[in-house]
Amino acid sequence: MKNLFILLFISFQCFSQDKLVVYNFKILEDEKLTNNESLGKLFEKGMEEAKHLKLNLEFNDTLARFKIQEAMSIEESNTNMAIAICNCKEEKYIYDDKVYRSNSVGLFKKNEYIIIDSLNTNWTLEAESKIIDGYECYKATSEYIVINSKGQFRHPVTAWFCPQLPYAFGPSGYGGLPGLILELQVRNNVFYVEKIVLYHKIEEPIILPSKGKVISYDEYNNKIGELMKDRFKDE
Repeated sequence: MKNLFILLFISFQCFSQDKLVVYNFKILEDEKLTNNESLGKLFEKGMEEAKHLKLNLEFNDTLARFKIQEAMSIEESNTNMAIAICNCKEEKYIYDDKVYRSNSVGLFKKNEYIIIDSLNTNWTLEAESKIIDGYECYKATSEYIVINSKGQFRHPVTAWFCPQLPYAFGPSGYGGLPGLILELQVRNNVFYVEKIVLYHKIEEPIILPSKGKVISYDEYNNKIGELMKDRFKDE
């Protein structure tokens, strides 16, 4: 009976403690972008910077935070273009099938808005599997939809998740799968695991953003569109 209690206690500790996944980031080559006169050099710069970018996913049973890892060297600190391409400048939180983040600084004041979007749970589970960092992972596919003045565009999303790690989180605000996402590709942007720490002491508690007016992702994009139209009118 005593041994059973110890086993249950250890299992509870394993699944209730904070955890950490460190991801690397890479940008796959895109001939259309590299050959573009105005964007080619910026894209190539982003590809090079991505080699120095690391991102942390810290989480417990119910809440996750995804953020850029603090720079450890000059090379790692010069990653502004890669950060812009991977859309991870602001911390992203996952809680109760919702993704939370504060607005980017520029068009709006710092922490002017808290943007809430639904977690993408529209996944198609595939039969393919592969080993990542010693864990058997399975493939899931979805779409990333972009709507702008030129129309609606659908971009492929591929995730490799691990049922052995039963946490419905992943990098860059993705999740909703029956296992932790160890690799994620959104268009030509790839997040891939460097290390997994199942017993992690979080220095800064994971707390949802609380400063700013709460708006939906669509409302936020509409505000950006209105501001951009006003700026072009003034020119």
